[in-house]
Parts: sequence; structure tokens; C-alpha cells
Amino acid sequence: MRLCPVLGFLFGIISAFGQEVWITPNQGQWTDSIDFSIPVTSGRIHGGKDGLNYLLYQLPHGHDDHEAGAFRIHSIHQRFLNHLPTIPAFEGTASSHYSNFFVGSDSSRWKSNVRDYQTVRYPSFYPNIDLIYTTEKEQLSYNFKIYPNGQPEDISFELLGATSAVLNERKELEIIHDFGQIVQSAPKAWWYLHGKEHPL
Repeated sequence: MRLCPVLGFLFGIISAFGQEVWITPNQGQWTDSIDFSIPVTSGRIHGGKDGLNYLLYQLPHGHDDHEAGAFRIHSIHQRFLNHLPTIPAFEGTASSHYSNFFVGSDSSRWKSNVRDYQTVRYPSFYPNIDLIYTTEKEQLSYNFKIYPNGQPEDISFELLGATSAVLNERKELEIIHDFGQIVQSAPKAWWYLHGKEHPL
């Protein structure tokens, strides 16, 4: 019997409209470096082949919001290191809703009927390890499914653009940025037997 452990990280994100968070695939409407995008309050999370980019923005309160220079942006890149090239696969049932994108003058980037998903997998992101992003309600998680001969120590990343990053007393990763913080849960590992989850 072969067991495939899963190493997971969870962090809360707030949808822009107080609704469920969905993963929108790039079907040509964005630059090729973006595989998917997730709208969140005051920003977006872009996923690519080497990790996540948190694009955050802020408008000051008050009547001067639309003055020049009032719009502030902070970008943080969580970049996975030394991974293998891979093509993302969107899994599960596509959403019943869809989006249309008609931005800019390049009509080749105009895309319609783009449906969302709640899971995207990067197979063999590391040797014998898949990277899986999932969303549920207002939570985003990224998980690593480790197959036989996979080495968890292969997994590493760096943070570019963060003001600072610290581990708190709960072993959560606090990523500090200009407008607040992003909190990722402490790593959790589990395995499945007969369809049931068992912690490691």
C-alpha cells in the first residue's frame, strides 16, 4: 500500500464582493506570465509558474482620494525556488458564472465566457511532488502532494517586496506589507486512508 502525504498551508483572503473566492484561468486575456488570478479586497493575487504575486492597493479616505498620487500599490512575490517546469491543470467543475474581458486595443486579448475554478494543480512541480491551489469560501490554500520518493526538503520559496516576514508564536508566517499583513498558517501534514484524512 502506498501512502501519499499532503503538506498544506492555509491563509485567509477576503473576496472583493463578500462572496466565495474563485480562481480565474488565463485564457489569453492577461500577460503570459499569469496562469490564474484571484480577486480579493483591495487587490488581486496572480498565480504563475513560479509562485504567487500579491498585488495590493490602497486609496486614502477622504475627499482627496482621486488626486494624483493618492493611489498606492504594493506588490509581493512569493517565489518557489528550484522547481521543475510544468503546465497548470484546472480541476473540478467549472463555475456556472463567467466573465468577459475586453480590455485594451489588442483584440487577441479579448476573451469571453471565461469560467472559474476552485482548484489548480501543477503536476511534478518538484520531483514526485504536485503543487495544488484550492479555494473554499474566503480561504485560499496551497498544498504539496508528496508521492513515493518525493523529498519535502526540496520545497522552498523566497519573498520579494515584503516589508518583513516573521513567524509568530503559533508558527504562522506573517508577511508584513505597507497596508497590513498576510498571515499563512503553520504547515500541516496529513495522509489519506480509505478516503479519510489522518494527520501526521
